[in-house]
Amino acid sequence: MTDLSSLFPQGVGNVTAENNISDNQLLRGDGGAKKAQESTIVVSDDGEMNNTSQPCFLVHPTVNQENIATGGVTVIFGTERYDQGSNFASNTFTAPVDGRYLFTLALRTGDLDTAATFYYVRIVTSNRSYTEIIDPNYTADLTAYTFKLSVIADMDANDTTYIQFYQSGGTVQTAISTDSSFSGALIC
Repeated sequence: MTDLSSLFPQGVGNVTAENNISDNQLLRGDGGAKKAQESTIVVSDDGEMNNTSQPCFLVHPTVNQENIATGGVTVIFGTERYDQGSNFASNTFTAPVDGRYLFTLALRTGDLDTAATFYYVRIVTSNRSYTEIIDPNYTADLTAYTFKLSVIADMDANDTTYIQFYQSGGTVQTAISTDSSFSGALIC
């Protein structure tokens, strides 16, 4: 049995690895109660870390969004593959803590109109927007086009992010496919 009491302030008592923490579980101190607690971080014998409370999500549209109006629309993501931390709701991710978040988007569209002046997709955060833009000067309307965008965004607790799709001019005919995906994770 390993006595860890020397690592903690007076009053903690005898804290032992054998009695108080699971295999490969990290121990953390609770400054207010001055007691040792297990954390949600698990480190394997080879050094791989897993933290089940780390915010992370992957969402998809449930149905195709058909005939999207010109101008900006929020993309509707009705299917959650996973939402670790339950921070994604109503097509919006809300940061639970300050940090840097990695967001990735693959937005598959159909029937892009060559008469449109331009299209863009944005990852919109509380602090700024990140944009991919195309000018659809093709010889015919595009049957399929995938917008791809990723960013590491600085966010504060309670900042939000969502996806905006915009078509300038042209015919109302473009669709967003259920093959699209939006994901995010706190990375540091």
